[in-house]
Amino acid sequence: MVRLIHVPRSSVLIVGIIVWSAQAQTSADALLDRVIRAIRFEPAAQALPEEELRTLVAVKSGDRLTRLAVRQSITALYKTNRFDIIRVEGDAAPNGEVDLVIRTTPNWFIGRVVIKGVPDPPTVGQLNNSTKLELGALFEPGQINQAMEGLGNTLRLNGFYESQIKQTLRRDPDTQTISVRFEVVPGPRARFSRPELLGNLEQSPESLIRASRWPLALGLFAQWPWGWKSMTQSRIQNGIDRIRRTYIKKNFLMASIGLEGVRYLPETHRVQPTVRIDAGALVAVRATGAKVSRSRLRQLTPIYQEANVDRALLLEGARTIEQYFQAEGYFDVDVKFAIDDREGKRTIDYRSRRSLPTDGPRAYGPAILQSTHLTRARTNHAGDVAALSPRPLQRADVSAG
Repeated sequence: MVRLIHVPRSSVLIVGIIVWSAQAQTSADALLDRVIRAIRFEPAAQALPEEELRTLVAVKSGDRLTRLAVRQSITALYKTNRFDIIRVEGDAAPNGEVDLVIRTTPNWFIGRVVIKGVPDPPTVGQLNNSTKLELGALFEPGQINQAMEGLGNTLRLNGFYESQIKQTLRRDPDTQTISVRFEVVPGPRARFSRPELLGNLEQSPESLIRASRWPLALGLFAQWPWGWKSMTQSRIQNGIDRIRRTYIKKNFLMASIGLEGVRYLPETHRVQPTVRIDAGALVAVRATGAKVSRSRLRQLTPIYQEANVDRALLLEGARTIEQYFQAEGYFDVDVKFAIDDREGKRTIDYRSRRSLPTDGPRAYGPAILQSTHLTRARTNHAGDVAALSPRPLQRADVSAG
């Protein structure tokens, strides 16, 4: 038997390979240009019906054997994406003919993925996503180890630091799919312990820890291991977001809060988050030239919703204040802002110039402002959505400066 061409699925170029038969000492070249007597596919059970395979290949019984026809046959079979390895072998037959054998190794595809033994959270969807095993995708040998690693990471993010994972594969030759089953022994879910707060806090550590809601009962029993909540991924993120909101409420709009890591303490089955904080400068926002209530100004300036102070947001705030005055009938209004940094404090001054209100009907003022701004939902950098109050504007909110 002489192997004419051997092409693994990973090959980019399909080339002819001359392989000498150790037994017959006959080269592949000696078989070329012979009439093909018969073509056989091995194994007998193929990924596609034999009639379809014979239609796809360029080599035909009764034709002369050429390298081009062999290459074209392998290319056509490979394009079906059903084969991993394709080999074409030839045997000299009586009367100067040749018998061909096309040997194939099938591809395998990812079938059903089942994960058992994990209490919620994480959810089934989060667990499945962590494996990165997509239904119908081509199966690669290294995917199972990657799936177990991703699954383990998701379990640890939810407090299961001592979990054990076993996997079972089941192949279905009829559909060329591999079903994967993961059996998980999660072990105990870790509880929080007192977090490590690093950096320029500008607030007491105890108030920040209470704000995180990681301890039970606002930290009244924090000295006891059971005085802390169990760890989940959402509780970690929500705790960071709550700490961030305490800085926004106190007008530290430039504060930077981030989770540096979570350390597991195996002797007590507890975790210690490390949070890096830079409070930044205190930010004060005021309106001059025309009086705007503090609560209304907080609604109208987007830096509070975005927890960020940059020029684009400040300009948007000026435009929104202009729209606010126009909704009250002050159509000839101009709002500018100025920034004053001194002694660790940033003051943003919105200066308004406006004419007397127009006595005519305000057909588009409040309606436009309410529909375009006050009901607009913003998404901040923490992923939370906060909607501004849709309360209709009142003339009492604005008085001449």
